Amino acid sequence: MAKPSIFTVIRRRNPFLLWLGQLVSTLGDNFEYIALMALAYHLSGSTLVMGAVLVSYMVPNLVLAVFSSVMVDRWDRRKTMIYSDVIRGLIILIPPVLLLLGKLQIWHLYLYSALYGCITPFFNNANAALLPSLVKEEEYLAMNSLMQTSIQLAGIIGLALGGTAIAFLGYANAYFFDSFSFFFSAITVFLLRVPKMEVIVRPVEFRLPQFLKNWWSDFLEGLRFYKVEKSLLWLLLIASMLNFAFGPISVLLLPFVENFMGATVKEFGWIMSSVSLGTFLGAIFMGSVGIIRNRRRWILVAVAALSILTMCLPSARFFPLAMAVLFGIGFSLPVANIPIATVFQERVPNNLRGRVFGARNFLAQSLSPISTALGGMVADIIGVPLTIFLCGALAFSVLVPSIFIPHLYGLNLQAKVEGRAE
Repeated sequence: MAKPSIFTVIRRRNPFLLWLGQLVSTLGDNFEYIALMALAYHLSGSTLVMGAVLVSYMVPNLVLAVFSSVMVDRWDRRKTMIYSDVIRGLIILIPPVLLLLGKLQIWHLYLYSALYGCITPFFNNANAALLPSLVKEEEYLAMNSLMQTSIQLAGIIGLALGGTAIAFLGYANAYFFDSFSFFFSAITVFLLRVPKMEVIVRPVEFRLPQFLKNWWSDFLEGLRFYKVEKSLLWLLLIASMLNFAFGPISVLLLPFVENFMGATVKEFGWIMSSVSLGTFLGAIFMGSVGIIRNRRRWILVAVAALSILTMCLPSARFFPLAMAVLFGIGFSLPVANIPIATVFQERVPNNLRGRVFGARNFLAQSLSPISTALGGMVADIIGVPLTIFLCGALAFSVLVPSIFIPHLYGLNLQAKVEGRAE
């Protein structure tokens, strides 16, 4: 029997449609990301304000991620994804309309980011819970690699073209394209043929006290799963610390490119595209590997590479060298993330995925708003290059003790947890 690969998986209807929708949607997101960062920085001139704009997205995203993680196990996951895409497509129109009217201010970006952050976790959690149902268990690794390729292929194109398009066509068009991309994604999700959930959980109770009681009970059930699967718990703790360490990087790259490399927003797009190219090739590489016997080693080596390359980035002020360093950072990301995603998919039962994945996403990302805001503040005081170096050093300090955690040796076992249905 042939080994599953991204090339065999993508030939089927459901994986192809999901891949295509996320490819176009992520392409639009990358246009919007460059526009948002450039607008925030050029309107304020402060890395602290840039960080605050991102935090205004992160906080509601985290809060709603907790609620949505429970709800996607109760709702139709496909419909949840469609409604989320349509609503986000409408929200995206706020900045360009205000910009064209000449009334855009920083506080509008805070509001826009917050609204966008409220809806996104519903799509993400529904997508994470639905995805394993679209393929066979032995195809999880290939499907994860396929989805990573859609994200990174869109990044290669979107980030490279996004900066150029903004430079020539203006910020508003980046937002208009992102809005279109969400409506396109909604259509591809609508066309999916989704199998019926194996377990039907109790219906939603809309009386607020009872609703909160049921929600809290379900959320605790997701947390209790980690008490049983200690290897997943340790992965979660390590991911939380690494997200804290790397959180400020997304804010600091544009000021680093413009102020220390003498480049513009167009070159910033190409710099970011090199990260996506690396991640794209890393995902292709992981998809071709097949079954990974020593997952722990792959994850730890990838995190070590991320940490060291981040510490080297402040010294890479020659444009091609900076692109090479960021390419290496991008390549290391799927080498760490894909084995982790595969472990979670193997060991979490279908009817618990929304709750368990939601708890994972919330806890893993909960420190990112703090570090993003703190990184912007520190960079305004000690400078962007030193702050980037400290981010890499902090990540490396998390890696070293992780080598000696006994429970992480369990990552090399592929046995799936059974018998945890409600």
